Amino acid sequence: MTDRQYKIMHITMRFSGGIFTFLQDLTEGLCNDFQQTIIYAAYPNMPQNVRSHFNKKVQLIRLNTYAADHNPLADNQTRNELKDLVAQEKPDIIHLHGYTAGRLGRQAFETLRIPILYTPHGYLYLAEDRNRLSRSLLRRTEQNLSGGNTTTIACSKGEFAETLNFTKNATFINNG
Repeated sequence: MTDRQYKIMHITMRFSGGIFTFLQDLTEGLCNDFQQTIIYAAYPNMPQNVRSHFNKKVQLIRLNTYAADHNPLADNQTRNELKDLVAQEKPDIIHLHGYTAGRLGRQAFETLRIPILYTPHGYLYLAEDRNRLSRSLLRRTEQNLSGGNTTTIACSKGEFAETLNFTKNATFINNG
């Protein structure tokens, strides 16, 4: 038996609202048993002084390359930065939070031999305020990326039911 703490790397691009609160609660609950790093992108409505919202044991690293306009060049730069951070930090588990982190992370880490967890925090293709083409493309992306070494953690019963349309490698943990 080893005294080494396992290292979890959380990754999000939308560091505000529900994902922000979720990560506060999750990391606080795990900070005595695991080393944790949050990789995040600057996001509108992100709380000021992010550091003050997290336990001092949680390492925070802000991405330098993320661009919210999702252009292919910027996405490629972000994937490369994520790969570099994983190589540098050497996590035992990677946990992706939200659609964009899920998309970029699953693309970047598809060949890694470490567990990848993905929590959608609400599938974007279900948003009725999006046009039909956008919803179709978002759904197809989720479907195409759902295989491999990723376990999806749904945070509601509805999200879990949707997840099972893509993969059986899934579990449900209630967000509350």
